[in-house]
Amino acid sequence: MIPRHIGRMSAGIAALTLVVAIIGAPWETAVARGFFVVSIGFGLIAGSGLIGARTQFATAFVIFTLAVAQRLPGQPVSNPPSPNWTRTITDTRQVAEHRFSLSEPAWKTALSRSASTSLLVCAEAILDQLDAMTVKITTTNGTFARVVGAEDAYGAHPRPDRGGFYRIPIERDLFDRVDGATVTVSASQTRTPPFRLCGTHSIRPGVDPNASGFFDGTEWIAPPGPTSHTRWLIELRLADMDGRTILAWY
Repeated sequence: MIPRHIGRMSAGIAALTLVVAIIGAPWETAVARGFFVVSIGFGLIAGSGLIGARTQFATAFVIFTLAVAQRLPGQPVSNPPSPNWTRTITDTRQVAEHRFSLSEPAWKTALSRSASTSLLVCAEAILDQLDAMTVKITTTNGTFARVVGAEDAYGAHPRPDRGGFYRIPIERDLFDRVDGATVTVSASQTRTPPFRLCGTHSIRPGVDPNASGFFDGTEWIAPPGPTSHTRWLIELRLADMDGRTILAWY
């Protein structure tokens, strides 16, 4: 009687796992998750039953726990971080540059798990402007350029004089098997209203303190922050299938 009772509990947990996996998800995501749970999860549960009822129950419980953990909120990420300083861009000859190191295991692991990649640039005073700045990202796989303006605003923008992120979706193929990326930001060639790029201090261990630079129209200089350990507020974001951020990288 006990094995039969445990078997019924295992079946119930399996059904609950399927519900947890697909409830509230977009239909494309729900189909993918449902296929995974039925083909792999249910297969493991059924196969473990050949060993014993208790093993089957333990397998069902582990798979259910994994399904619940997958639905937990992603890592909270401030949006945007508070800028410590800004630099006004007034001329198309001025260029802000930031170099990303993409060789660390943390980046490569998160990239393999991600469903989408985007670039976020923090700027002030362009909330009412269109085509204000040109953003370009380059890796050994190629270059992507985009004119960015108010329509790309992302997250909270409480006042025009406060920093806010502008989000640019990037194809993941640009980052396949590369060890670095370089981002440049400049005034748009079609329109050049003044805007201010945000900067902050490097806080993640291992970040190159010289990863950010600024071309003032004549020469390359360090960003205009209060110390040498400063960087532009430019980040790469990796998100899962539900759009939840799993890594913010700079």
